[in-house]
Amino acid sequence: MSFETYVALGLNEFYKNFDIARDCVSICEHYNNIVGFVLLMHRENNSAQLRYFYLEPEYRGIVLGKKFMNIFMAFLNTRAINPPIYGLLMN
Repeated sequence: MSFETYVALGLNEFYKNFDIARDCVSICEHYNNIVGFVLLMHRENNSAQLRYFYLEPEYRGIVLGKKFMNIFMAFLNTRAINPPIYGLLMN
């Protein structure tokens, strides 16, 4: 399976199973260009998976990754979700 197919299948799964109470996607834009995103997907037994976490290379090392992780953890804490599954897609 190609990388593009893997990503497309994961995004399709997120789209088809999206639950506003249990899923979260945060997008970072700079001058109307998407430069990063983080996607949390619910799983069985009230757990969650950090499915995608991406920042464009030129936006790394300037604390955006930490801010994304804080958003992710805050969402988990407000939803009383079991410890997350980390299935990261990183470049």
